[in-house]
Amino acid sequence: MLYFNEPRRKFIHQKFNFLDDFGRLIESGSYIKGDMGRELEVQIKQYLNVDFFSGCANGTDAITISLMASGITKGSKVLIPAMTAQASVVAVIRAGMVPVFVDVNSQGLIDVDTTEQAIKLHNPAAVLVVHLYGLTASLELIRKCQENEIVVIEDCAQAFGSKFSTGEYAGTVGDFGAHSFYPTKNLSTIGDAGGISIKNADKHIGQVIKSTAEYGWNNQREVIRLGFNSRIDEIHCSIISNQLKDLSKQSRSKKETCKTYLDGMRNHYAFTPMASNAEVSRCQLHLFSVCVKEPKGVDEYFRKRGVILGRHYDRPLPYHKKFTEFDFIKTKSKSNASEIAKTQRSLPFFPYLLNQEIELVMGIINEYPS
Repeated sequence: MLYFNEPRRKFIHQKFNFLDDFGRLIESGSYIKGDMGRELEVQIKQYLNVDFFSGCANGTDAITISLMASGITKGSKVLIPAMTAQASVVAVIRAGMVPVFVDVNSQGLIDVDTTEQAIKLHNPAAVLVVHLYGLTASLELIRKCQENEIVVIEDCAQAFGSKFSTGEYAGTVGDFGAHSFYPTKNLSTIGDAGGISIKNADKHIGQVIKSTAEYGWNNQREVIRLGFNSRIDEIHCSIISNQLKDLSKQSRSKKETCKTYLDGMRNHYAFTPMASNAEVSRCQLHLFSVCVKEPKGVDEYFRKRGVILGRHYDRPLPYHKKFTEFDFIKTKSKSNASEIAKTQRSLPFFPYLLNQEIELVMGIINEYPS
């Protein structure tokens, strides 16, 4: 079976690099907060062109720590797009904030007009902007929120390496960039890890983030604020560092797949890509997401031919049992998020996808009965 994602392939591609570093790590005797962690911080700061980057245990923690470090008071409202992973809203609730869901546009990104409506209704302290599928959310919306002193946290879990039309990287234009290095992500490790980036960070905010991620203590190990244990292990730093060196090759591989898919689906009645050629050229897509007609029929058609499509996400956040208590600002009576949840599918899409695998997918699409 060919699945929508296969992280193993890119890790196997660098297996011997990992083994060499693993031997070096064992001999160093420093397994947490060592040289590899410091090297990774420097590498990602240079890649993103930011003042600050600090690793943490996962992407969910990255959002929570960013909110806690922002100075926002507990009980403040935070706008969240209705179409994203459950982790995003869990992070907000865990930080002591109140989520308000905002509908998305046809690409699954937080809708600009609906966000502006939600701001007037709820006077939020922050907006969590999710760069879904690797597509970048509205830069204009981010700037407008900042002008109105609303904290902007960019959820870059699916968008490491994506750029805005200005050439700036995702995770560098908001107040905080929250990153996930989960195995399937653009930049990833064999396990859980995350990080926080800030374009222009003063010394104090960096200290607060690092302290919050490690029990809330200072350099003298005195606890001075509420914190928790969210460190990134050296072994993960080593793997992420190697993956970062290979990222340009992985990106070229994925962009070639994108081109083939987009060319092959041009004007196809049953498959509508969520990304355009222009977006593919500047974004590092995490998923190749399409909206399909007759979703159940498409799923079965692909499955019978040896391909398993992904589904992200089949239930918008406001409709999860635990989240129904929170407000949901919709673009219309039947939300865009609900419609996308029914029709969205993810095609096989990962680095080093073989030509014959791409041809298999395109053959199934071309043969799909009209």
